[in-house]
Amino acid sequence: MPELSATALIPARLQSSRFPNKLLKNINGKPIVLHTYESIAATKLFKNVAVVTDNQAIHDIVNRIGGDVILDSTTYSCGTDRIAGVAHQFKTDLILNIQADEPFISAQVLKPLLNTLSDHTNIEFVSPMFKLVNREQIQDKNTVKVVVNSKGFAMYFSRCPIPMQVDITKSVKYWGHIGVYAFRKQALLDFLSLPKTSLEKTESIECLRWLENGRLLKMIEVTHAGIKIDTEEDLNKAKMYVKVKY
Repeated sequence: MPELSATALIPARLQSSRFPNKLLKNINGKPIVLHTYESIAATKLFKNVAVVTDNQAIHDIVNRIGGDVILDSTTYSCGTDRIAGVAHQFKTDLILNIQADEPFISAQVLKPLLNTLSDHTNIEFVSPMFKLVNREQIQDKNTVKVVVNSKGFAMYFSRCPIPMQVDITKSVKYWGHIGVYAFRKQALLDFLSLPKTSLEKTESIECLRWLENGRLLKMIEVTHAGIKIDTEEDLNKAKMYVKVKY
C-alpha cells in the first residue's frame, strides 16, 4: 500500500470562554500557539503544517517566523469546522486537527493515529485517549472523558466522570481524551456537512456530532498526554515543565 500523505492543521481562535487570549500567553518567552506549531513541525510527520485562524495577531505571529498560516474570517462553530473550511487547499490523503492549546504535542501521540489510518482502510476518523489515574482529572470538567466499546470505538464523550462508579468496590477504568482528530480528507468534509447536534451543544465537545450522526470514531491508546492549556493553572504547570526540562 502506498504511503499516505498527511497535513496537520491547527485551528486557532483567540477568544476562549475559559481562558481568554490564552494562545498569546507566553511559555518561556514564546506564545502558546507557536509552541504548538513548532512541536508539530518538529515531528516531521506531515507534508504541510499550518495554523488556521480568524485573528490578525495570531496570523502575524506565525507569519513572522515563516510559518504557514491561513487567515479565514468565516464564522465557524468549532475548530474542526474551521479546518474543514480550508481543507480543499491541501492535496493530501489525511488531515489532522490539532488544537492550538497543545504546546507539547509529540510524535508519540500523532504517529499511532497516522499508522491506524494507513493500516486500516475501513477506518475514517481516529483520536487518542490516555488512562486517567488522577482523581482530580477524572472530576475536572476541562478533562474530556470517553468510553469505548469492546473494539475500541468511542461510545460517548463527556466532561462528567464516565462511567459512573456505582459500586466503589469494583475497579473502573477511566479514559481521558486528547484534542487531536485524524481524518481521511473526505470524512473531514463530511463532518462539516453534518448539522451541529444537541449533545455537541450540551457538552461542548465537537466529536459528539460525529457519534450522534451514527458514524464510527476509533480511539487509540497513547501513553504521553502532554499538558493542554485550558486555565491559568495549566499555563503555570506548562511553565514549570519547560523550566525543569531545560
